[in-house]
Amino acid sequence: MSISISTLKDEGILQVVYSPEPVTPKALAEQRARVAEAITRSNLRKVLLDATALPRFPSILTSLQHNTNVAANEVLRMTKFAVVCSSIGENERALEITGLNRGVNLKCFTSRTDALAWLE
Repeated sequence: MSISISTLKDEGILQVVYSPEPVTPKALAEQRARVAEAITRSNLRKVLLDATALPRFPSILTSLQHNTNVAANEVLRMTKFAVVCSSIGENERALEITGLNRGVNLKCFTSRTDALAWLE
């Protein structure tokens, strides 16, 4: 799983787009480090995560571990995340719930427009 990171300058939002590859815990760890670095460099605290290309969303256990690590990272913990998904199922809900339970400001959407509106 690779990601591309860019800035939506007019909105003051960092955009992360996932490639259509399987998600692994190692790839998520690399992604967290790259996003934290981009947040620090840009000083933007709103992130749009476009996960629509993922062939399969991470499992509930992977989401739990990921969100535990996000909550433990000072930079990521203070950031608002909108995740755009192809659909909202059990794994997407688990990402949102396990994040919220750990103090991560995160919400999943199927609409990019709704996700951007929520970040504003």
